[in-house]
Amino acid sequence: MADKSLDSDSTFLAFARSTGIFFIGNSMSKVITLLLIPLYTNTLPAEDYGYYDLSITYITLLTSFLYCDIWSSVMRVMRDDLKGEAPWRVVTAGWSIFGGSTLLYIMIALTASLFVNVPCLGLILLYGVTSNVQSMFSCIARGRGNNVDFAVSGVMCTLVNVGFNLLLILACGLGYEALYVSYAAGFMVQCLYLYLRMSMWRHCALPSWRQVKELLVYSAPLGINSVAYWLLTSLSRVVVSTVLSLAANGVFAIGSKFGSTIALATTCFTLAWQDIAFTKEMRPAPFYSRAVTKYSGFLLTCTAILLPSIALFFPLLVGSDYSEAYSIIPSFLWIAVVSAISTFIGNIFYVIKDTRTIGVSMVISCLINILLVYPMTIGMGCLGANLSVLVAFVANIAIRIVILGRKIGLRLFWNEILLPLCLLSLCSIAYFVGGAVANGVSLFIAIIGFSFLYQDKVTLLISSLGGRFLRR
Repeated sequence: MADKSLDSDSTFLAFARSTGIFFIGNSMSKVITLLLIPLYTNTLPAEDYGYYDLSITYITLLTSFLYCDIWSSVMRVMRDDLKGEAPWRVVTAGWSIFGGSTLLYIMIALTASLFVNVPCLGLILLYGVTSNVQSMFSCIARGRGNNVDFAVSGVMCTLVNVGFNLLLILACGLGYEALYVSYAAGFMVQCLYLYLRMSMWRHCALPSWRQVKELLVYSAPLGINSVAYWLLTSLSRVVVSTVLSLAANGVFAIGSKFGSTIALATTCFTLAWQDIAFTKEMRPAPFYSRAVTKYSGFLLTCTAILLPSIALFFPLLVGSDYSEAYSIIPSFLWIAVVSAISTFIGNIFYVIKDTRTIGVSMVISCLINILLVYPMTIGMGCLGANLSVLVAFVANIAIRIVILGRKIGLRLFWNEILLPLCLLSLCSIAYFVGGAVANGVSLFIAIIGFSFLYQDKVTLLISSLGGRFLRR
């Protein structure tokens, strides 16, 4: 029994270490993006920010379909054999598919511009290409186990992005165009750093046609999944812009920035989970069941703490033109939680190499959203758009749990999720109907609940960090 506990603790510590590295490399950028909200909301008109956000939404749709999440496939297949030049053949096969997708992306965008006026088309193309190249380089680094390099490159990307934002908006007086340039500059610096650190010019192992074909077949269902994911998470932005206005989408986009605070945890957790899950050997079913349950409970509890914190600091962060975002922020946080749980569960399908089910479950969910999003947006505005997505994601999670239950015996321990769910419900009610005092009380209760639920893990983590410090 002690051995089993020790194994559980060592797995947790490995997970925590990877999470910390990925937080520095990936999620820290989202922290700084939140700090830029006052800059955006006090200098950029809501309509301009709405157009920028809508253009990124369309880029995401097009690249999701064309690239088929090829970078995740490369990372997964690399892990099967990391000896010699074998992983680099996978990388080259991935770049071959990536190159074809990039040509199609540029051709489709230029063709569309012949029929529709697209402001800042060149900058939009630049943003799309550089963001996808960055995704490819990042996954190659992670596939090789260069997690520290990935973290350092992420910090560099963030610093360049912020620096260019401040320079172009404040010093040069540029408008929303600065956002495309700033992100592209950060992406390029990150890619250059990883290229040099991995000495990629030394590895030109040519793949066979069979490898390219196998990688394409593996990735193809992920393209369907990515488009479905767009229809599930981003269609609401198009609907808000159409049914309401570009200015309303600007407010909607700022509200979504607060939802991205959940991604501070979920992104790095997901990356760390992939490090553990993407191995040749399947773990026993209870391992995955326990992981999904713990992850879900932790996210619900953290969101319960976050909601009243946002309520208390909102007036300091957001300009008056975007004040309507306050009422839709909780729904963005709820969506972030269910989206993260869906992705976490979805990674288990990568382990068993069943990418088809990922696509099927996502298609069903996006169809639900397509049916609901227009009438709910017309009836309830931005909040209705988000509630439609929330319902669809809950359905997605249910489908995936049922399928994994049949395939590997996955199940949730609902009794461990009940208290976190109650904490989130309490803090959500306080957010909508209470003032500063009510939100302060709910924040205190949520912190007490977190301490009760995770005291042992926090103690273990502190002990491990203390032991490392003393050994040094």
